[in-house]
Order: sequence, then C-alpha cells, then structure tokens
Amino acid sequence: MDYRHGTIVTVSRITTTAGTKRWLGEVINATAIDTASHGVAIVATAAGVPWEVVTSILDDRDFNAPKIVDRLDSGPNERGLAAYINDVSKTPQDLPTLIRLGRSAATASSSLTTFMAAFMEAHSALTRVEQITESK
Repeated sequence: MDYRHGTIVTVSRITTTAGTKRWLGEVINATAIDTASHGVAIVATAAGVPWEVVTSILDDRDFNAPKIVDRLDSGPNERGLAAYINDVSKTPQDLPTLIRLGRSAATASSSLTTFMAAFMEAHSALTRVEQITESK
C-alpha cells in the first residue's frame, strides 16, 4: 500500500490549481490538502478536542482540476453525473481530466478501504493485548 505520513492542510474550499496547491504545501510544509475534514477540524479545534485525519488523495499538487470541480455540491442543479455531462458538453477539453479524476477516485477509495481494514485489525489486536495485560 502506498502511503505518506505528514501534515495535511484542511481548507474549506477545493484547491483546483497546481499553483495554489504548491503554495499551500510549501507555506505550511504539508504533504496533502484536504477539504472533507474541514468542518470536523473547526469544531474539534474550537472544543479543544484533538483530531487526526486519514485521507486518500485524488490528485497531486501539479494537477489542475476542471472548473466544474469547484461548483459540485454548491446547489441542487450542480450535483451528480448530469452536472458533469452538462459541463463536458460546454467544455469538452475537460473530459480527459474528469476521466482521470474518476479513475483516481476509484484507486483512492480502494487504498483507503485497504488502509482502514488494516488499521482496524491492528487496533483490535492492540486492544486485545491491552485487555489481557490489564486483567493480569
């Protein structure tokens, strides 16, 4: 399994340009940029609760995402396959990039599933060892 351990920057909006990703990575010395955990990070930090992120990255920092990625989930008419089809009909040059993102999403999902299964197995084994140690 390919993985990296490091700082993840969590931001409220998707970073779509390679320049922005590179800048954030360099300024914060981050391994990755994540948006999915931003809400959890804000609430946990405000409550003084420690938090960590395990994420699977779809695109590297040199990847410029198509503009539709910025608009997804921004309204009822901007979601799902219909939104992508509508966008590609207006900007067909985005199709190869969207296909690449789709393939990356499948790989990322598989990697995260593999990691979580291994993590849960290791956690369960450690918990059993701690319970045995405590009962002695």
